[in-house]
This record gives sequence, structure tokens and C-alpha cells, in this order.
Amino acid sequence: MSEACTIFEAWCNQVERSQQLTGHDDAWLLSQIKRLRNTIEALLPEVERTLMQLQAELVSPSYRSTTCYLHRRLGDLCTMLGLKLPHTPLVDPRVEQWNSLRGSTADEGLMVQGLQHLLSRRLWTLPGVEIDQDGLATEEGLRCLPERVREQSINAPDVEELIAAWRSFGDFRWIEMLRAFVTDPTRSAEINRDTQDALAIAVVNLKRQIDDLRRPLEMAVFAGDLDDDTRSRLEGMIERIDPLQTRNFAQARQILKQVEAVIEHEHGLRIQELGMRWRQRRLELAARLSDPDDVARIAQEVEIALERRNTWEINEALARVDRIIQGSIDRNLLVSGEDLGGEALKLTQQRF
Repeated sequence: MSEACTIFEAWCNQVERSQQLTGHDDAWLLSQIKRLRNTIEALLPEVERTLMQLQAELVSPSYRSTTCYLHRRLGDLCTMLGLKLPHTPLVDPRVEQWNSLRGSTADEGLMVQGLQHLLSRRLWTLPGVEIDQDGLATEEGLRCLPERVREQSINAPDVEELIAAWRSFGDFRWIEMLRAFVTDPTRSAEINRDTQDALAIAVVNLKRQIDDLRRPLEMAVFAGDLDDDTRSRLEGMIERIDPLQTRNFAQARQILKQVEAVIEHEHGLRIQELGMRWRQRRLELAARLSDPDDVARIAQEVEIALERRNTWEINEALARVDRIIQGSIDRNLLVSGEDLGGEALKLTQQRF
């Protein structure tokens, strides 16, 4: 009801205003227009001076863009009233560059490519936001998107700063497209050289990281930590990374971290399994040997291997314990007083 009354009141005011206008001749209307024109003309220098001052003082391209926009609209008003704007509309290369990057210009080509391209293009200006192969923010990227937008609303970077930021994050996919907005040919060439140098270093580092990961993967396979399916999956993840073709090195490093995490997780599960096996074998060992000191010394060797978390050593130690339990080693040697419980313990030491 309140909204309806507000709309009706506005309609009544319009009707009343229309009646007032029709009650005057053309001379009165012209005088009112002239009065408006003179008022705006008197205020124009001060308004423009304020805009020029703001343009000089503001740092953020987004804020400077606002002053440029207001100055253009002021020019439109002057054109409509037949006034001459004292200065040409403000133009700031950084602002034009920023607007173009954000897809806020009336670029026919951009409009044809659609909203998705415009949104993707905007993400180029947000280094650190994780972007997928389609140019859209990933789930992780969406989580940090509000914070990145807030940071840029306070202090938005220029194109060269964006390029440097993407390089530092190890994502080179957007740099060439961003470089197209660098208007100075000399600076563009310098940026290209810096980018190629950084890319070469990233390729070398990625190759090294892949090589460094292959050894623990091979050791995990040798030690029996990984089954065939897991081994094949991890090897496939590594093989799909081609350092020479990679441009998103941050993503490649993340994949390698995932492989490393799986190896460590499977290794941890294997250690737990061997620990449970040892607890069972210890009871059997105590039942097999008559001297508690022999049991203690053998147990110490196995537990040292468990602390080292070396699966192969633990398996070897438990295999020797099994042979003792099964009587494969002469029991008389275990009570001979030799160091570490005789020959049985000497066997357990061979791999340590």
C-alpha cells in the first residue's frame, strides 16, 4: 500500500508539473532553459577543476576511470546546452588500458565473443586466482576471488604489474595476451625477454622436480608400498606433464605434490600394517625364546627399523624374526652369550 501511494504521488507531481508548463508560453520556457544554461556555465569551471584535481591525485585506475567517465558525461551535457568545455575530455592511458582489460569498453569483437569471454578476460587482472583451461575460476579460485577483488579496489595494478605477478605465480598462459596492452614497443620487447627467461628457468625447475619425484616413486614400488593400480595412476599423472609444453607451472607443481602426498600416505599405511604384524610376531617370539634379554635385543633392532620408516629394512627384519620363530636358526646360538643374542641377531643387523 505504501509503495502504491508513493507511485501515485509521483504521478500527481508529474501531472502538476505538466500543467504548469502548458500554462506558460514559449518565451517563458526559453527563459528557464537560458537560466539553467547560465547556472551550469557559471559552475562549469569549478566542477572541471575538481575533476582535474581528482584525476591528478588518485592512484587507483578504477577511481581514475570514474573521473574520466564523469568528465566525458560533463562534455555531453555541455554539447546538449551549446556550451564549450574548457578542456578536452580526460584521457588516461592506464585507465583505457584497465577498462580494455576488464572488458568494459564497447569493443564489438568482445561483445561477439560473449559474456564468458568478458568474465574470463577480467580474471587476467586477478593474479593468484586459480583459473582452469577454459579460462574460468576453479573452485579454489572462487574462494579467494572476493579478497583479490577487494585488494584491487584499493590499489589496482597496471598491466606490467599484472604480468610480473603472473610470472611470480608460475602461470604464463595470459602473459602474451596482457603484453598486447603494453603500448610502449620498447617496454613490450623487454617484458617479452624477461618472460622468456623466466619461462626457461621454470622449465628447468619443473624437469628437476619431476626427476626428484621419480626416485621415491620407484622406491615405493620396490618396497611394496604401492599396488599396481596406484603405481600406474601416479606414473600417468607424472607422464602427462610435459615441461616444454607447460605454461601453468603452478598447476604442474600441484600435481607433483598430489603424487608425493599419495606416496607418503600409502607409505604410512604400509608402516602401520608392518607395525601390527610386528606386535603379533613379538608375542610369538617371546614364546619361542627362553631368554627375555634375547627377545628385547631382537625387538630393539626391529623397532629401530620401524622408526626409520624404511619399508624394505622392516620387511627384512621381520623375515629374520619369522626364521627365528620357525626354528630356522639354531636356538643354542641364541643363548651362547654372544653379543645381541648370537647369530640370530647378527643376521638382523646385516641390513642396518
